[in-house]
Amino acid sequence: DANGTFTVTGDGGSSNNGSGGALSGMTGSNMTAGGLEVAGNGAYLRNVAGVSFGRMNITGNQNNGVFAQDVTGLSLERCTIDQNGNDAVAPMVEGGLRFTRLGGTNSISESVISNSGGDNVFGAPASGSFVLEFTGGTVGPASGGSGIHVVGGGTAQMTLNVTNTTLTDHYVDGVQTTFG
Repeated sequence: DANGTFTVTGDGGSSNNGSGGALSGMTGSNMTAGGLEVAGNGAYLRNVAGVSFGRMNITGNQNNGVFAQDVTGLSLERCTIDQNGNDAVAPMVEGGLRFTRLGGTNSISESVISNSGGDNVFGAPASGSFVLEFTGGTVGPASGGSGIHVVGGGTAQMTLNVTNTTLTDHYVDGVQTTFG
């Protein structure tokens, strides 16, 4: 739990060059329905706001590249999120990005999210306003799930914007949304 913001910018340049650092090779037990396993995620974010990752390589993590629960205002710019998650079986499908109860406006720009064990991107807002914006970049392929999978519940108000983003070669759907 934290107050304030957290920012990794890398060199600020116009390429996905990994200058922001790497989060890779994390191992731990597979995710369970409670979803609070810290080990095995490249980044584990809980009860924070204003987190920004720029020009990072988040690769080869056993569970998720980024797991975010009760997070508001997450931003990823020019990141490479590749080969994360080894479990594509419910209840906790693992993959590149997994958001549980994410709120506010969240953006993913000019990033590559690919080769996830489950969904490349999974979001599950439960209440409040949830905006997820993709601009540029590539989502795919995913060997065991969808490219972008958003499941709303409770009183959540969801908005998903995908602009100039390539969605390619997913086991299930390029974009899948459900509410209920």
